[in-house]
Amino acid sequence: MKDWDITITGVLFGALLKGKPEDCYPKQKMIELFEFMKAAKSINIYNHALLELGIFKVVIYDYSFPFTKGENVQAYEIKCKSDDAFELLIKDEKENVL
Repeated sequence: MKDWDITITGVLFGALLKGKPEDCYPKQKMIELFEFMKAAKSINIYNHALLELGIFKVVIYDYSFPFTKGENVQAYEIKCKSDDAFELLIKDEKENVL
């Protein structure tokens, strides 16, 4: 079955609206998001619309941090594919050979 392509877009906000970039920019949130995105494993997803489609897990294959106007704001875009869990059964054809 074909996987679904899913794009997630969002924005991270720093605590201060204006000031020094090191005080305004959401640096810690960016670090946490980046670490999450570069993990090479499937991720459980909880979204009502996706659950209705039978999508419970996704795998991130691309992400970006586009330019965002403002000192305390950083946009992000995450590209995912749905990931189905499956069990693999291997049968030995030579099992009954003498």
